Amino acid sequence: MANYNPDTSGLKQPKWDHTPTVPIRVPAEFAPALLAIARQMDRGEAIEAAPNSNGNGRPQSDPTPDPIFQQVIDALQSAFEVKAGNGGAIKDEIEKALNLMGVEANRPRRGGRRS
Repeated sequence: MANYNPDTSGLKQPKWDHTPTVPIRVPAEFAPALLAIARQMDRGEAIEAAPNSNGNGRPQSDPTPDPIFQQVIDALQSAFEVKAGNGGAIKDEIEKALNLMGVEANRPRRGGRRS
């Protein structure tokens, strides 16, 4: 027979302010950090923005590129404007962009030999 007046005095109170809750599967390595973020959100606290994939710390929605990144874009864009047969000017712009990114340009010189 159903108990229409159950004794609930021994039951624990929910640990979350926002209910209902659902189980989710995440990599064990991420679980503590994700749980901490969820707890902050549950308490109504502001969540600090994590760095985006390029590590510059700006929110993903920030359209302002990193200054070095903008210089790389400018160098590559200017390469479009260089006319063919201009003594390697296009290669100079590509080399400049690579150097801004911290990459040593191994550009072929005279006769296809690498320097």
